[in-house]
Amino acid sequence: MLQTIGVAGALGLASSAAEAETEATADAAALSRHDALRTDRFEVEFDGEAVSGWQTVTIPGRSTEQDEYREGNDADYEKKVWGQTTFDDLEMERGIQREDVNRLYDWHEAVRAGKADEGRKEIAVKLLDGRGGNPEPLLEWRFEGAWIKEYSPPELDASADGDMATESVTVAFDKMTRKEV
Repeated sequence: MLQTIGVAGALGLASSAAEAETEATADAAALSRHDALRTDRFEVEFDGEAVSGWQTVTIPGRSTEQDEYREGNDADYEKKVWGQTTFDDLEMERGIQREDVNRLYDWHEAVRAGKADEGRKEIAVKLLDGRGGNPEPLLEWRFEGAWIKEYSPPELDASADGDMATESVTVAFDKMTRKEV
């Protein structure tokens, strides 16, 4: 009788182990489907051309104004309705690249000089799926009619320990869209 219980117990453990393994596999699959995207995997394009070297890109927030009104003689309750939606500016910082050392400066110069054709660009920022060897874009923000409203050159410091020379821009735009790619 003791031997029979031992065999039954062993079979029960094997069954529980298989169930536990199946549950662990299902949990891992669920995690891989629901894992958050990483902020360090993105690419930037100006007018369809890839521009490298970006360290940070802050996607603009947006807010919608709230208005209140009363209907007729209803003095007790206000109705809240939405108004105009506004967007913050696009903030971008990059390490100065040897191959295009003047790209952002020249763009801001075109804006300063009032050159409409050169001063406005379309910017695309793509958030990449970092899984696998070849990251693919998952989300894309497009900024139409974008122009640099503020340019900040690098801060030079002889005591710095080989820090990267970076430049940053604040970009205004006419329209922002977001879509899954």
